[in-house]
Amino acid sequence: HWCRNGVDGFRCDAGYMVPPAVWKYIVARVRDEFPDTVFLLEGLGGRIATMEDLLADATLDWAYSELFQNYDRDQVSAYLPGCIRTSLTKGLQIHYAETHDNNRLTARSPAYARMRTSFSALCSHNGAFGITNGVEWFADEKVDVHGAPSLNWGNSDNQVEHTAILNAILETHAAFRHGAQVRLIQRGTHNSLVVVREHPSENAAVLVLVNLNEARGSHAMWAVSDSPLGPGAFYDLITGKPVHLRMEHGHISHALAPAEVLCLSPHV
Repeated sequence: HWCRNGVDGFRCDAGYMVPPAVWKYIVARVRDEFPDTVFLLEGLGGRIATMEDLLADATLDWAYSELFQNYDRDQVSAYLPGCIRTSLTKGLQIHYAETHDNNRLTARSPAYARMRTSFSALCSHNGAFGITNGVEWFADEKVDVHGAPSLNWGNSDNQVEHTAILNAILETHAAFRHGAQVRLIQRGTHNSLVVVREHPSENAAVLVLVNLNEARGSHAMWAVSDSPLGPGAFYDLITGKPVHLRMEHGHISHALAPAEVLCLSPHV
């Protein structure tokens, strides 16, 4: 019924509470007539094994990731590697910077919202990350699915252009395409992340540096041996500014401003 009325995708709310056999039938029945229909599993709070079964066996397309509920370096380090494995072997997990389950990022600060949006996008797989309506306008009222909170539409202080730049990076750079390898390589004790993205067959790589703290500066540190990109001259693909990375005792350490995110490439 809904596909015949133009719907081309479904968010499967609390999908883990529906028996897998039901999903197998629904997906097969719909795709028999509408083969390009997308099914996005909302499996937040469910067992990881159940989510993976629904992606791999019931052939739902994508699932929400829970990266948005991992806030500091230790939490991200514990969660993201498993999320990467699932995306490579079962089905894509989509990083949303925020959802209706949590307060809006801008309720904490616009700088925090911008950082988490960048972080979610640049850690995504196959260029897929989710934008909750209003995040681009720095909306600070919690999403109420049964109400109508303000989306802050038209706010002069916004990240519309910034989000467009992120989407352009995901669309055009080979390190964000299918087949890219994604790894966390940070060292040291600062509350910062270093993500290396490499597409071997495309000979393309980037370094993503993230300061998870919007209140104070930090240092991103990693071992030269952990990255295909050594020290030298780089460009931040987000701002276009040059960045020089220096090595000392086999490690690279780069200072980051509060909530700063860099996407470093040796080429513009």
